[in-house]
Amino acid sequence: MRHRSCRGVTFIELIMTLTLVAILFLLGMTTISALYKKNQLQRVTNEITAAIQFAKTQAVLLNKPLILLPISKEHGWSSGFMLFVDNSQHQLPSNTSPIYQWQCSKKNTDVIWHGFKQVDYLIFSPKLRLNVSNGYFIIKNNLLQIKLVLNRLGRVRVVGKWN
Repeated sequence: MRHRSCRGVTFIELIMTLTLVAILFLLGMTTISALYKKNQLQRVTNEITAAIQFAKTQAVLLNKPLILLPISKEHGWSSGFMLFVDNSQHQLPSNTSPIYQWQCSKKNTDVIWHGFKQVDYLIFSPKLRLNVSNGYFIIKNNLLQIKLVLNRLGRVRVVGKWN
């Protein structure tokens, strides 16, 4: 009498393999989630830095003082910001359009400006010695917080760790 040997996997081997795959998948998802949140913070930081550099350049080229102001007073800087020629109210007149407008629709990312004198806006002067407002942005999500410092000459530096 011959015995046939069954080739294949047992039910226990299958369950163990699926358990290992599930554990590796969960570990990978937490790492990917952390990298995604870090990338969001870096992207917002880069957008703000580019907007500041653009505003400095445009103020000199147009030879006019410019204002960088949040689009929405309710959501502050987190919803986006716009650049326009300064006026006595430091607000965009209803009959004009901004020079440029940045949209920031990153969920769970907060952007807060703390200025030395100006609470709601940044001023960019066409004169290089009196170039910009100074203060700092706090950019944060539920994982990280970055401080973006702006000095009076318009230089931007990042304070904080990306981890």
